[in-house]
Amino acid sequence: MIGYKHILLGLTAIVLITGCGEDDDDDILGTHNQGRDCQACHSNFTIGGTVFTKIDAVNSDATSAAPNHTLKLALEAGTEITLIKGYGSGNAYTTTNTSTVGAFTAQVLDANNNVVNSSNTLSHDGDMLRCNTCHTQNGLNSAPGRITNFRL
Repeated sequence: MIGYKHILLGLTAIVLITGCGEDDDDDILGTHNQGRDCQACHSNFTIGGTVFTKIDAVNSDATSAAPNHTLKLALEAGTEITLIKGYGSGNAYTTTNTSTVGAFTAQVLDANNNVVNSSNTLSHDGDMLRCNTCHTQNGLNSAPGRITNFRL
């Protein structure tokens, strides 16, 4: 008969063999709610968004997400906040304290940290940190649509 200790030992072995996956490079690829409001589920995120290859991509469309891209905020004060590549292609986030974020220019970075797209200079402010709430399939609040890895 298999006892409690054997089950616990087996589960521990599975976890050790497979790991939790947080350090795998593959975590930034694949599907994870692309285009949805990141902070709706991740309350610890202070900024979150998705970079797409199509201006009108639908929510959760991982095939239209831009893998290995991330976002950077160039702040009016001269500092920068670069987001971490999140789970799922094109997703990016940070937990950095954003209480002093004023006007900023949003920039899209490719895998080599080159700026491949950006908003107008200082066109965003500290109230605009939930990127996917304005950068929707059709765009809201004067956003042109999705954040893309190319200039329009």
